[in-house]
Amino acid sequence: MKFYRVHARLPGGMGQPPYEGSVDVRDADDEEQAIELAKTRIRRVHGDRRIDIQKVELLTSDWHEARRESERADAMNNVDKVIDQLVEAGEGVGSMSFNEFREKHGHDLGLVILGAGEPLQAWVDGFSDLLTKEGIVTGAPVFSAAMKLTGNVEGDEGRTDLALIFNADAEISLGKLAMWRLRVGHVSWIDDFIDNYGKDYGYEKEEEGPEEEEED
Repeated sequence: MKFYRVHARLPGGMGQPPYEGSVDVRDADDEEQAIELAKTRIRRVHGDRRIDIQKVELLTSDWHEARRESERADAMNNVDKVIDQLVEAGEGVGSMSFNEFREKHGHDLGLVILGAGEPLQAWVDGFSDLLTKEGIVTGAPVFSAAMKLTGNVEGDEGRTDLALIFNADAEISLGKLAMWRLRVGHVSWIDDFIDNYGKDYGYEKEEEGPEEEEED
C-alpha cells in the first residue's frame, strides 16, 4: 500500500460555498485508486458535487515503514531529552565481567544498551523514566541491577555495553516492551546479546552438532 495526499477543489453554487483542501489516503495501490478513495471521502462530507482534482502527491511507497521510522526517531529524541536533563552520575551502576554476567544473568529478563556513554547512571534513570511514563513497566522499581560489562577484547577502545536487569516484582507489558526496544534501535535482549555480541568478549557459542540417528 502507498501513502498519497490528494488535493481537491469543489466549485461553489446552489447555495453551497466552494471548498479547497486535501485528503490523505494511506491504503491505495496506485494514484488512480487514491483519487477515487479521496472523492468518496469528500462526498461523505460535502455531498454529491463536482470534484476537481488539483494535485496528487506520493508521500511514501510504504506508509507503515514511514510511521515506524517516525516512531523510532521520536523515541530516540525522548531518550536524548531525558539524558540531557539528568545530573552527573550517582551510585548504582556496578561492573561485571562478561563471563560472570553470562553465567548469572544469561536467562534473566533484561536489556543491554550497546555503546552506552558516560554517565552510565543517566541511562538507567532515563530508561526507567521512559518505560514508566509509557506504561510499559508498572508496580515497582523498573530495574533491580545495572552493570557495565568488562572484558571486551578491544580493551578501553572497545564498545561500552550496559546491562539492565528488570525487577522481578515489576509488571511488564512484554508486547509493548518489544515494540519500544525496536523503536529505540540500539538495545538488545540479554540472550540475543550473548549470542550475537559474545565474540566481542572472546566468547564463541558452541554450535550444536547434527542429531545422531538411533539404531534399530
